[in-house]
Amino acid sequence: DRCPLAFFWRTLCGRIDARGRWGTTPQPSVRGSERQPFEEPAGFKAGDSQSGKSASLCASHDSARTRTLIVNPDMNYRDFGGHFQRSKVESNHDYRIDRGGPADAATHRLMATFQMTYPGAPMIYYGDEVGMTGANDPDCRKPMLWDEITYAPEAVHPVEGRQRPAEENVADRELREFYRRLIHLRRAEPALRRGVFRPILVDDERRLYGFERRLDEETIVVFFNVGEIEAAAGITVAEGEWRELLGAGATFEAAAGLLTVPLAPRSARIVKRAGS
Repeated sequence: DRCPLAFFWRTLCGRIDARGRWGTTPQPSVRGSERQPFEEPAGFKAGDSQSGKSASLCASHDSARTRTLIVNPDMNYRDFGGHFQRSKVESNHDYRIDRGGPADAATHRLMATFQMTYPGAPMIYYGDEVGMTGANDPDCRKPMLWDEITYAPEAVHPVEGRQRPAEENVADRELREFYRRLIHLRRAEPALRRGVFRPILVDDERRLYGFERRLDEETIVVFFNVGEIEAAAGITVAEGEWRELLGAGATFEAAAGLLTVPLAPRSARIVKRAGS
């Protein structure tokens, strides 16, 4: 129930509570590490998936692919046994296996951003970085899409006798480049790999979420707008300049102890205190 990416998936679906917690489970600050264990924080049992020893993944060989999870949002992920069957096209005739539209692509970028900035070692299931689709096993095990190969449109449904809309079957190069930039940023910023994690913003009404990663004197803040309208995220910080790490490199001034960062619909921003 406390899988890191499942936590964010609940945020995207608007089911996070007002305190940014899963049910009655506390959401404390934790120190993440991809290489070394750390002292378990109060309220978490040994081996909890919040620990830095865990992998952070969206999909695998035993689940639907990331993009397919996105276009089928109304699923009960806590009931994994039931979800496992409902995410198979053999048993769920209504399960979508298309790539969706621009809004679904934006959600995919949000999930990738969360995965690369949250504690734990990110794991990308092959092909998710280029937008491949697929329901639960075995539909999620299609051959990789390579730039050097020209593929026929994907028009055959995995269940004989059923129909699906034909789609262009090519790698999403823009999405792959976005993943590359996120991976490069994570490697360049130790705070994103080993920093203390602390939620700092949960706004259900405007569908905003934010957390900080802090390591020694470095502080990075990640903001998410999972809503359909533009919004501004505001948090209390020390005065000074903050710069955007992913995107156009915009700068934001914290005036009178308040940092305000505008967010487009279904978007995220990663900012770092200047000089840290």
